[in-house]
Amino acid sequence: NFYEAVTYFNKCLEIKDDHYEAYLYRGLALIDLDKHEEALDSFKKALEIKTDYGEAWYVSGYILNVLDRLEEAVTYYDKALEIEPDNKEYKQERDDLIKRLQSR
Repeated sequence: NFYEAVTYFNKCLEIKDDHYEAYLYRGLALIDLDKHEEALDSFKKALEIKTDYGEAWYVSGYILNVLDRLEEAVTYYDKALEIEPDNKEYKQERDDLIKRLQSR
């Protein structure tokens, strides 16, 4: 249950508010609840704590893509790739988004 997951991550963050992974996983649960803006806020909080967290940059880009904030999404994918340049999934998502932007 994703509602319960969000509740548990919130409790975790009340105890340890600098737990960047809890912010990431709370954000992932929020995606499944279709709370994309809240998820993005959670990912951004993770990035405030750990700026070199490639997965958080990537999922932020994913959410921005879903929200049709495409140019912004590219910058987040780029940052994820700076941190993890060999990540094929990140590269594929970025390349697909670039193609989508070019076809507009």
